[in-house]
Amino acid sequence: MVRYLLISVILLSNFLLTCSPPKDNVKDWKGKINSTIKVYEVEGEGEEYFEARRNAIANGVRKSIIDIIGEEKFNINREILREKVLENKKLISGIFEFSSTDILNRGNKKVVKGIVKVNVDALKNYLNEIQLGKSQTQTSKEIPNEKDTVTGENGKTYQEVFSPKDNSPIYNISFLVFVPNDKISKLKEDEEYKLFIETINSKLSFYGLDYIDFNRVMNLSKKFEALYEEKSGEAMSLSQKLAQDLKANVYIEADINTTYNFVSGNNVDIVVNGSIKAYDSSTGKGLGSTIFSKNKKSNKGIFVAKTKAISEIVDNELPKLLKTLEEYFSKGVKIEVNIIGFSDILEEKDFITIIDSLPGIETKKRKSISGNMSTYEIVYKSGSSQFIDDLIEVISNHPKYSKITIDQAANKVIIKLK
Repeated sequence: MVRYLLISVILLSNFLLTCSPPKDNVKDWKGKINSTIKVYEVEGEGEEYFEARRNAIANGVRKSIIDIIGEEKFNINREILREKVLENKKLISGIFEFSSTDILNRGNKKVVKGIVKVNVDALKNYLNEIQLGKSQTQTSKEIPNEKDTVTGENGKTYQEVFSPKDNSPIYNISFLVFVPNDKISKLKEDEEYKLFIETINSKLSFYGLDYIDFNRVMNLSKKFEALYEEKSGEAMSLSQKLAQDLKANVYIEADINTTYNFVSGNNVDIVVNGSIKAYDSSTGKGLGSTIFSKNKKSNKGIFVAKTKAISEIVDNELPKLLKTLEEYFSKGVKIEVNIIGFSDILEEKDFITIIDSLPGIETKKRKSISGNMSTYEIVYKSGSSQFIDDLIEVISNHPKYSKITIDQAANKVIIKLK
């Protein structure tokens, strides 16, 4: 029984770390962001950092479910919980959020300590919907919800300032988080940059938003690194290049710096400052930014102070940026469409008539035409991916264009007619 329980918990933690939420996100189950948030202090051990981190999250997941339904009922229903919860990617991506507070060595093992925040109301609502067998001590059919407050680490309650709207356009956006060009070398050696990016990704996941996994970004960045060493005057930032290659609509450049006012043993006084800036992946146009400075004192050492400061910064600053992006994309997502290979101006006009018939067109403006290529700036209601899906659907009724090819790089779409 214990073996099945451990396997189930580990499976759930793997989903939390490796899966960014799909576009049919968990808005229905995650509830309002100002629902009750319960915080668990957790610890995980492993051969290396990421294994220890996964085990720490697994510990928090187990605690949260058992706190709601009890350990006896958890064990009785482990199979249905595996099927309905552990394998439900849409559900889990919006309920749990992890922030590490300390990393240490225990013999030859790595230990990660941290906190897991759980949207309790969302989890309770979902558990009430599935048919769980009752334990001998569980008699109520429903699990009562608590008040709409957020409980922080210090026991204080507060209200979150942002929650994506039910039909928010940012649910159709894929995000990539990286560092500015001049900080790429620091990313290799400075753990606070990695922690900052992972914390931002965790918050995006908590909101049910799509993001590119940091490990995928790092693996691809190594391939592009030589290019940027050779071309110091490269106009496009590495973040933008990565976003285009990984088809992220928006890239966020996260910059951070720590000033040490006082350090004596574990007693520290630091100031963490920097910025979070969002850009359109196709054009590099700035979409919004926030600048922060956070003072943090701790008697538990530098890493704990940094981790708590970063967690508070992301909790406070990222919602401001997302609100700006939500307003920016409320009228649609701006995409660049290149049409290549038309035989004459009449064929170009004929194909544009098809594009005009697509259901998500908000505005369309031709930017240039030269030879057999034209470029349009289009504002499309649900972004480039939906534009392509709708175009393919409409093109199926036009045999003349059955052999066209379509390529996508973030918000840039290239259509070759021949």
